[in-house]
Amino acid sequence: MQSNSVSCVVDDIAHSRTAQEDGGSFTTSMRLESLAVAAVSDANRVAQFLATNHGFEIDPYGVNKLDA
Repeated sequence: MQSNSVSCVVDDIAHSRTAQEDGGSFTTSMRLESLAVAAVSDANRVAQFLATNHGFEIDPYGVNKLDA
């Protein structure tokens, strides 16, 4: 069985609440330092794993985009 791991440093965490009649929703955003990966395909796999298995949404703009 293949074993994979990724480590990263959390740069910033922000919490926000959207007020609505039903109580609203809460959002937590994390900004991470750059991931050190060998190829963009590796970064894409990490992003897909975080989105699929942990409900993360990846921001494709600015410093968060996956560069070739």
